[in-house]
Order: sequence, then structure tokens, then C-alpha cells
Amino acid sequence: GNQFVNLRGDTDVATGNFGSLVSTSFGYQSYDPRPLDTLVPYGMTTVAGGSFAPGDGVVDVRTRGDLAMGVVLDPGRVGLEQMTDASSAANAGQGASWFTLWTGTTALDLFAAGGNLSPLSANQGSMSGGVAGTVILPPILRATAADGSLYLTAGQYGASLMLPSPDGELELLAGDTIIEQISLAFGPLSASMSSLATPFNPGWELLHISATSSDVLDSNYWGNPDSPADSISWKAYDYIYDPSYGHSGSGGNPFVFGPLSVTDNSAAAENGIISRVYARDGDIVNLVYGETFSHNVYVDGHYVSTDYYRAAKPVQVMAGGDIVGLSGLILQDDPADVSTVSAGGSIIYANVDVAGPGTLELTAGKNIYQGSTASVESIGALVSGDTRPGASVVMQAGVGAGAPGEGQVDWTDFAKLYLDPANLAGDGPLADQPGKVARTYNDELYQWLRDRFDYAGDRAGALAYFLALPAEQQRVFLRQVYYAELTAGGREYNDPSSSRYGSYLRGRNAIAALFPNQDAYQGDITMFSASSGSGANATINSGYVHTDFGGDIQFLAPGGGVTVGTEGLAPGADAGLITQGEGNIQIYSQDSLLLGLSRIMTTFGGDILAWSAEGDINAGRGSKTTVIYTPPKRTYDIYGNVALAPQVPSTGAGIATLNPIPDVPPGDIDLIAPLGTVDAGEAGIRVSGNINIAALHVVNAANIKVQGTSAGIPTAAVPNIGALTTASNAAGAAAATAGNAGRQANTGQDLPSIITVEVIGYGGGDDAQPQKRNRQSQNEGTYDSSSMFRVLGNGNLTREQTRALTDEERNRLKQTASAKPL
Repeated sequence: GNQFVNLRGDTDVATGNFGSLVSTSFGYQSYDPRPLDTLVPYGMTTVAGGSFAPGDGVVDVRTRGDLAMGVVLDPGRVGLEQMTDASSAANAGQGASWFTLWTGTTALDLFAAGGNLSPLSANQGSMSGGVAGTVILPPILRATAADGSLYLTAGQYGASLMLPSPDGELELLAGDTIIEQISLAFGPLSASMSSLATPFNPGWELLHISATSSDVLDSNYWGNPDSPADSISWKAYDYIYDPSYGHSGSGGNPFVFGPLSVTDNSAAAENGIISRVYARDGDIVNLVYGETFSHNVYVDGHYVSTDYYRAAKPVQVMAGGDIVGLSGLILQDDPADVSTVSAGGSIIYANVDVAGPGTLELTAGKNIYQGSTASVESIGALVSGDTRPGASVVMQAGVGAGAPGEGQVDWTDFAKLYLDPANLAGDGPLADQPGKVARTYNDELYQWLRDRFDYAGDRAGALAYFLALPAEQQRVFLRQVYYAELTAGGREYNDPSSSRYGSYLRGRNAIAALFPNQDAYQGDITMFSASSGSGANATINSGYVHTDFGGDIQFLAPGGGVTVGTEGLAPGADAGLITQGEGNIQIYSQDSLLLGLSRIMTTFGGDILAWSAEGDINAGRGSKTTVIYTPPKRTYDIYGNVALAPQVPSTGAGIATLNPIPDVPPGDIDLIAPLGTVDAGEAGIRVSGNINIAALHVVNAANIKVQGTSAGIPTAAVPNIGALTTASNAAGAAAATAGNAGRQANTGQDLPSIITVEVIGYGGGDDAQPQKRNRQSQNEGTYDSSSMFRVLGNGNLTREQTRALTDEERNRLKQTASAKPL
């Protein structure tokens, strides 16, 4: 086909159509869970209009109809048919050398006014038919299909990634839909600039070439030139010429002096440059923006994996319709960096990692549906020595139709209300002062602007400066204000010293200010776990949101609920919302917050706030013994010594703020459900700090474990047990009496009974010898061991008889004698 080569200038092409596009795959896309639309083509077969080999200039192609690009070659890296003789200190053979001729301003500008556009070629990196291909695209790519769709066909092995440059950027704009046909990564890279082969520092190889092979004798390539570990090409220098088939191969690998991975910030975006991917009226489907590439080596019976971070720069991904199957790896270098993913419809299966500081914000006019297959993770710093906390992750669902990232949420009026000191309420009830707030945050705003943007103005001008910032920057601070008001409002409810004790007024005022049109909001945030495979091959996949080394997690669902897990299947160790560094979790939803068997945890310090305006907060039924996986982190000292950071021991499910080591500050929990129930469930609520619960009902309170103070947790009511006490005392007295009787009975068994019998008379006639019988009766006491009693005598006892009595019996006998009537 056509080939356009221009090493020292720009190239302009203007035509009706550049190549041709044929629609395919109507109504079918395996990764799209939405109902099929047979009128939508998910694929496009292209016949390229031509190939280009620019140097340091711009390739500008404009069409009235369709535009189909061919491969884009780097002239300094194409394969050479003839190689010159060369030698090194120890070897001699044939040599090959290569370097990039592209600069930071080499660009592709593509514009299709009335048709569809395909800016990438599936043959990028492997071409035959006269000219070998080269991997990697120029650092700047701008493609616009003003009234049509964009179809992306990325080259294999990362061949359509873009050369790293501080000025590198990607701009894709479609009037309709953007579809990536094959899940292969592309985007502006952030690898080290020092790794590139340049005219002043080229890559080279010394080879021994035979009829059947070409062996590398020597090279300045950083790794194994016959098998690059980053796998961007088959070889460091890949070129074959066969008389029957012509030229083929991917040419020279541009990353000669280091891998295709983030090792420093030399290619970080300058002057706020970000990438933009916009689908005005349609969807964005299956976009892969950067990636983590894993190279596996089989060693001693098992695979050893090494990750290479092909991270792309901060980005705005916006669609008037849905965003489906988005994935990738984003690198942010500045704490003020904000990457946004915004859909007028729903966001489905967003599987995105973000590295570095800043914020990743996902906003949907309708639902955010992660299911069990997608996750969002802040993985922390990639550059050695960067100790800054990782990026925060924000999900906002059901915001309604409106400006991208905002919908019907009134961020501007909310800012004017809470950031203007003139709106501070005076003395008297807050309810009687419309348009006033309990606290303004103008001092906090002033300090935030100084720290984030080096603001040098005075406090009076801070609000005007703030309102001139991009909307996504404003939302970072305003969300802090919003959640601070919800926290304060929930605590005032349980604070007897507050003038709003027993009232949710402060929190509800903040909600009404930010979400003034309640009927406009409708959408949920949903993620859960599911099993795939069977038997020994069964695995559990989970949707989750993590921040691994710092960063907050913030959810907003003003017209729906938040589901973090479901019942019936025990989730994996990665399921749920987890901050594994210093990070807070803050959630607001209109409907219920449900955990199922999953978890919401801060495992290394951080607070948790959840406010459900009309629903419940349920901690779920998850296991308390599940071990949560913590990714290890490599750290390097100034001498290059490597060590692994210790892992945090964390277990369980439910809601928890953990501080596993003494230096970690405790985390508080605030759970507010003004019209619903806070249920600790079987999983329970664990608090390393203080807890505040404000709800219509609180159940399973016994499963709440608090190390600090608590407010709002009900205690068991003590019943009136006066009658029970009286009955118990009576029963005790009866038992004591019975016990005494028993003890006396036992004593009777131990000692013989002594019974004194006085014989008054025998009846009948006079006894002839009365005195004799009386003496006999006094002296004839008997003792029979089998008898119940012993007779000592009758009448007055003699001295001998009295000695046989015990002291107690003698005393009793004296008392009886003294009591006889005279």
C-alpha cells in the first residue's frame, strides 16, 4: 500500500476516504453483559490507506469519510537487510544497531469528519512485504471521528503502546462510540527516558549468522537479547529476510538500557498534560489503557513471576452512554493529579489500577456494577524512594444526567454555602436560620489551597480562586467537607451537650445542599463474589476496592444503595472495601449498605463513616477467621539494598478499624441510619478507637467490640426484681432451716440420745418395800447400744447419775428444775 516517509518535516494528507472500513460482529461482544443490540457493530475490518514513517514531525490525515491507518514506523529502528562486519573485545561477527528518530513532539493527528476511524493497526510490530515493522507508536496520538465511531485494533505484545515522553498524550474523540476490538493495551507510557536508544546512545548487537540461525555474541541490551523479559518483541533486534516472503520482524526494541516498566518519573506528565478519551453520544467498550505485564519463568518445578508496569498517564475517560470493560494501569506523579472515569449511563466492569498519589474518580449517571469480575485498586508508589501515600478511590453512582462527573449534584452551591464565612449560623436554633450552617470551612480551604496549589493570596480571595479550579479538583476538597458534616451531624445526635441533641438536622442539611433534586438520582454500587470452575479447578472471584499503601475510599450513592457482598458464598480474602495503609472509608447512600459475607475495613489506621439516609447498615454474616491478603512491598535504601515491608496481620469480615501494631493510631467508626437499623450481624463490628451509632434500631449490639468510648449502643434494660428478691429470701430462709434440721439430725446420729423418765406411780396396791424399790430405781440405770434412749434413773438424780450427763444436759436440767412451780 501507500508509504509516506518524512524524517525532517510534517506530512499532510487530505482525502475523501483513507482506506476502507467494513463493519462486523453486529450485536455481539462476549464481555458485555448488556442486552444485545443487533444494530451495533462491535468490530471493523480495515484496509489501510497507507503506512507512515515520521521523524520529528507531525503526520496529519484528514478525511470527509472513513479513515483507516496502517502501521507507523520508527525509521531508526526498522530492520536492515544487510548488516556490517563488526567486532567487540572478545568476539567478531556481523553487527546491527538501532535508535529512535522520534522526539517528544512526534505526533499523529487524525480527523474523520463524517465517517468512522481506525487509528491503530493490528500489524503494528510485525509486518511483511518489503518493510519490517517496529513496535511502539509515537508519543502523541490525536484521533477524532466527529460524527462516527472509533475502532481500536491494538497490536499484540503491547506494540501499540506509545513512546514515553513528558509531552506524551492520547486524545480520542468520537461523536458516537469508542470500541477496542481486542483486549490489548495501548496508551502513553511512563517508562524511564534513560532506557531509550537514541542517536547518541544507540542499541547494538554482535551476531554470528548462519544459514539456519543467528546467535547473539554480544550486546548492550539490558536483559537477554534473545528473549526480552518485558516481551515487547520476540528479540531485542528482530529482523528476518526470506527471498520467498520478503522482510519481516519488529526491528529494534527501543528500550535498550532498561525494561519497559516504570523505574523513575522522567516521563511524568508536564504542565498538567493528561490523556482524554471521549465518546460524546455513545459508549466506550473494552478500552485497555496501560497494563501490568507479568513475565513467568519456570524454575525448580514452579513459575516465578516478575511484573512490568506499562503504566499510562493520568486520563479522563468520558462517555455519554455506558462505559463497559474498562481496564488498565494509570500512573500519577503529583498529589494534585486526578484521573476521572465518567459515564452518563452506567459503568460496568471497571478493572483499573492506579499507581502513585492523587485521586481516581469513577462517576456514573446510573449504576456502577462491578459484579465478581472487576476491581479497582490503588497500588501505591512504583518509583523507588517515593514514600507518598497512594491515590484515593472515589465511586459516585446515580448522579443523574448533567455535566460529566457531576450530573445533578450541586457542587457549586454546596461550595458557596460551606466555604463562605458569612454563612456561619448565629445564636439560636439552626433550624430557624435558613441558608446558614453550623460551621464554615474557609480556614481549611485556605490551607488546602496553599498545600496543593501553592496559593499565595489572602483568605478573602481563597473562595474565588477555588471556584476557578477544574471541577474535579474542587470535588476533592468538597467531599472532605461533606463527609465532615455527616460525621459531626451523627455525633451531635448522641451528644447531650449539643444544642442539636437527638436531631439529624446538621447532616440532613448537608445532604439537601449537595443533592437538591432527590428525584433525579437513581443508581446503585454493586460488587460481590462468585465461584468459577469446578472441583480442584474451582476459584472464587471477587469485586473489590482496595488502597494498598495509603489513600481513602469514598462512595456516594444519592439515589440507591451499596452492596459490597452477598449471602451464600464465602468470599475470597481480597473481597470488600479495604484500606491497607493509612486511609479512611466514607460512604453515603440513600438506601441500604449491605455486606453479606464480605467486609469493610481499615487495617492500618483510618476511620469509617457510613450514612444510609433511608435504609439499613448491615455488617453481614462473614467469617471472623478469614485471613486478608496483604501485598508485600519492596523498599530500597539509598544504596540500592532491597527489603520487603512487613505485612499487616488482618482477619475477619464485617466492619472494622484495626491498628495491628502500637504505632498505628486507632480508628473511629460512625454509623448513621436515621430511618433504619444498624445490625452488627454475625460478622460483628470491631473498633480500635471510638464508635458512634445513630439509628432507629440497633440489633446484635453484643457483637460490637470497642476499645475506646461508645455512643448510641443500647444496653440491656434491668427489670424490677423486688418480688423475685423477696421470694428468693424466703426460699433461702427455708433452705437454711432445712439445712439446720439436717445438721441436727446428723448430730443425733453421732451421739446417743438421753431421755429422763420420772415414774409417778405404778398403780395397784401398796408396796411393802417402797424404800428398797426407790433405791433400786435410782441405781439401776441401763445402757443398751441398740436402744434409741438410755435410762439413768427417775426422780432426783444422784451425783453419780448426774456425772453421766453432758454439760449442756446438766444446764438444761437445772433450768427445768428452776422453772417448776412452787
